[in-house]
Amino acid sequence: MIPRIGVRAHIQHLKAYSSTEPLVQEVVDPRFQFVRRGVAPLVTQLSGRWDPDPDYGNKVLAILRRLYESTGIL
Repeated sequence: MIPRIGVRAHIQHLKAYSSTEPLVQEVVDPRFQFVRRGVAPLVTQLSGRWDPDPDYGNKVLAILRRLYESTGIL
């Protein structure tokens, strides 16, 4: 798979988990249809869905916080 298509597939899956809004571009992963739409509108709700780690969402938020802190935004 071309890297750009792989990135698009990831973004489409994240949008599917977070929203019921339609995609702007054509679906690139045939497994997209198996995602239960809109079940994780918050990053913390990806835990156990996007990743089996029950603390996944909190880990993502911790990384985001460190990025913001390193740039002086927080």
